[in-house]
Amino acid sequence: MRRSIKIILLNPHSKLAKGGPSTYISNLISNFHARGYKNSEWISSFSKNRLFSNFTLLNLFRVFFKLIISSADIIHVHGSIALLGPAILFKRLSFFKKVDLYYTFHTQPHLFDVNILTRELTPSKRSEYTWIKSLICNYFLSNCRKIATVSSSITNRLNKRYDL
Repeated sequence: MRRSIKIILLNPHSKLAKGGPSTYISNLISNFHARGYKNSEWISSFSKNRLFSNFTLLNLFRVFFKLIISSADIIHVHGSIALLGPAILFKRLSFFKKVDLYYTFHTQPHLFDVNILTRELTPSKRSEYTWIKSLICNYFLSNCRKIATVSSSITNRLNKRYDL
């Protein structure tokens, strides 16, 4: 008997949100189920709990532990390079099985500054990633089996401006 593949779809949006990301992920899961991949699940990193506020280190650990519990074979991250961190850690610590990572850019990569006190994201005054952010992005994306974008303009910008 063949073992069932566990597919995890990981994104930063609430499952209760209406529109784009929620609809897209729900449709992917429906399509997986229709094709016989019944063992697929959506893990959202969104949290209303201030302790696990989005994009904090504690929240990334929470996502990592959800990945451990899920025992994923395939992780497809949507729209948040930060979520590749826990996915890569899970992949590296999965000694006895192969874990494939996939990443999809749904929008142009935007630069944001984070206010540490309020955790608010504001558009950055810089027009390029710093060298360290570029290095981190390259490392994260180099761990993915495939990288997809939803438009050629996103692909062109990533290739041209960020050397990703």
